[in-house]
Amino acid sequence: MGLVERGLFDNRPISNHDDDSPRLMGSAITLIVLTGLVVITRIYCRAYLVRSMGADDWTMIIAAVRLVTANCIGLCVTHYGAGRHGWTLPKEWAAPARKTGYIGQIFYFISLGFCKTSLVLFIIRITSSRTTLRVSWGILIFCTCYNLAAVLTSVLWCVPPEYAWKMFTPEGKDMKGVCLDQRALQYALPAINILTDFVIWLLPLKMIWNVQLPPRQKASLIAIFAFGAM
Repeated sequence: MGLVERGLFDNRPISNHDDDSPRLMGSAITLIVLTGLVVITRIYCRAYLVRSMGADDWTMIIAAVRLVTANCIGLCVTHYGAGRHGWTLPKEWAAPARKTGYIGQIFYFISLGFCKTSLVLFIIRITSSRTTLRVSWGILIFCTCYNLAAVLTSVLWCVPPEYAWKMFTPEGKDMKGVCLDQRALQYALPAINILTDFVIWLLPLKMIWNVQLPPRQKASLIAIFAFGAM
């Protein structure tokens, strides 16, 4: 917990005084502010200018609220040593840090699920292609099942759930519990997430390609979607 890993081009020696928590806090705060600005702008355009709020707008609002909550929880984790070497932290910080991270991960996957749902619902709303519509519904069903599984896995990562953080406390020494392989989950869940992101990104490209626009404008739209995919 809280280990600082050197980057590929960072040859500095590892020190007990390494602290990346300011970077983590800066990233979280930046994301909170940007999320708020984007969602507020979207609500203004859809509710006030267009006067037509759709299911994709409401699900994106829910996703934004959950994402801001997850980032606020991330800020709390820095209080317990996130961004610093684990061996330099007080042992009594381990349990609250694990508990806070446990809650944050649940909110993260909930936010991720609503965000993907919003994107697919948006494509369903604007598409006129039956093929794209069928594929979109298929992806929506798959993403919903995946995110439900991810949330349940996060909640039941350890059985009983409180074993995930109480194992680091004196009272948890005699507590019996089992946990899933965390490393396997760290590879499996992000891999599926990246795959679904890529497929969702591909969906609107066919619509853009068929739109009667000058090649330069069409290329600009594809570039915007590519930036969004990143």
